[in-house]
Amino acid sequence: REAWQSAMCRNFYCIGAGSSVTITEGFVGDPETRSLTNSVTSLRVAEGAKVRHFKVQLENPISYHLSFVRASLAELADVRFLQVASGARLSRQELHCDIVGPQAFVRADAVYLVDGQGHVDLRTEINHRFEKGSSHQLIKGIAADKSRAVFNGKILIQEGAQQVDSSQLSKTLLLSNTAEVDAKPELEIYADDVKATHGATVGQLDEEQIFYLVSRGIPRGAAETLLAQGFTGEVLDHYRDAGGPIIDNLDQHISRWVDRNRAAEERG
Repeated sequence: REAWQSAMCRNFYCIGAGSSVTITEGFVGDPETRSLTNSVTSLRVAEGAKVRHFKVQLENPISYHLSFVRASLAELADVRFLQVASGARLSRQELHCDIVGPQAFVRADAVYLVDGQGHVDLRTEINHRFEKGSSHQLIKGIAADKSRAVFNGKILIQEGAQQVDSSQLSKTLLLSNTAEVDAKPELEIYADDVKATHGATVGQLDEEQIFYLVSRGIPRGAAETLLAQGFTGEVLDHYRDAGGPIIDNLDQHISRWVDRNRAAEERG
């Protein structure tokens, strides 16, 4: 009988008023072992506190990953999330933010890489209950082979939550013609003095950009890798100051992942 490993994690963080903290959660596993991860993280962020939260999932293609992150933000709290999903036969990650004080700020970004028969499912919900809050989401993914990616993001602005500024953008880059992407951005607004935008795009590498780099002496394969790194780099750049070594390692991981899948696509 094939061996399985499992990890059931429950984390609770209470961030005091005016404090500052960086939290990193990393998920990796034995490359030859099937595994199941079920993780729940809760954050209670008090007035004026600052949080940088990195959740990095780099698992093998025979693993299963389920996670749920919930955060409540008090007045003037500043919370920034970066979620990374790579590997796993199935990865489903949810993030719910409840803004329970005025002038709170949340940035909830994600990068995902999915290939083979993999399935990644990202879901977010930002609930604005008070006025003058801000929330911004940038989700970028690369899908290869016969994989599937799903993004479902919801922005909820409650009655009385005036002068909220909220944005959500999902972009996916396809490295094959057989990958599938489903994006479902949602806005639910009950206030009349707000700024709220959302959007979703799916596309392939730009041949004109590839041609430009090749014409400057860069091999086509290297040009494609550079463009893919630049695509995800727009997200990672938001976190380089707080998570330097983590971001550097992610840059290298993305480069290797793109090289491997690009070569596989060329072989057919």
